[in-house]
Amino acid sequence: MNNNNPRDWQDSVIIGSLIAGSIIIATILFVRSQPQSQPITTISNSTSLTISQPQQPVQEASINSALPKMEAVAIINRYLSQKDRMVAPPYDRHLASTILTGNAYYRLTKPNGAIDWLEQNNAYYRYGFRKAEPLAFYESTSEQAHIEVKVTQELSFYKKSVLQDAKTNIKDYKFTLQLENGTWKISEIQEK
Repeated sequence: MNNNNPRDWQDSVIIGSLIAGSIIIATILFVRSQPQSQPITTISNSTSLTISQPQQPVQEASINSALPKMEAVAIINRYLSQKDRMVAPPYDRHLASTILTGNAYYRLTKPNGAIDWLEQNNAYYRYGFRKAEPLAFYESTSEQAHIEVKVTQELSFYKKSVLQDAKTNIKDYKFTLQLENGTWKISEIQEK
């Protein structure tokens, strides 16, 4: 292959892009269970590729099955990793809506709820280490999952930018996750 030929370089970029796109599409199809009638669209710079899922599911169990336990733990860990942005400036309610639903979302965002109280009192939380680890209890259907986890988190509470309290909490919680429009979200958080 002649490295000076611009056509060879363009062919290599096109082939590499097709391979990368195929890997991304395969990952999306593997990780996300979506209803059969909805297309999956991947957009990259100026290229749009739409693939409709087949009429007959390839793996019916993965499309209509319960949420795997470790995926539930991953969703909880995602929530824990994003809490800073919800309970500290910018008090991101939109982010909360992408992770939370039901009572968990309502308690955080309702008028005079947790976010309003923090904003009105010029207060916020900062987090260090955070991790959820599954305990024995786990139950799931195709619409809802219940899991008990041990949550370890380092947190600091500030009021008017002055540190009020800093501690490490290790507590057991029961999380309820709900399937909402094809996305699993946390709908309830109960301390055990």
